[in-house]
Amino acid sequence: MALALQAPAAGAPRPRTISPLRIEAELACLMCGRVVGDIVDGRAIQHPGCNGRLRVERGIVRCCHCGGPVYRDPMIGLAAQ
Repeated sequence: MALALQAPAAGAPRPRTISPLRIEAELACLMCGRVVGDIVDGRAIQHPGCNGRLRVERGIVRCCHCGGPVYRDPMIGLAAQ
């Protein structure tokens, strides 16, 4: 599955919140354990707390904090009871 890393367009307002129901997965670092973004509607959205940008190196998404490999952690929906 390919991830489209998107930076906000110049001058475009950045969304302040994302509905938890639209988050498909979290992006987390294997090395430092930080959650660095979310997959929302099939797109990778970087968390505002990242110091740098997420980058792709040799086909692997890298952490914006330590440069470690990032993995996709699927969010599991809770069933209504």
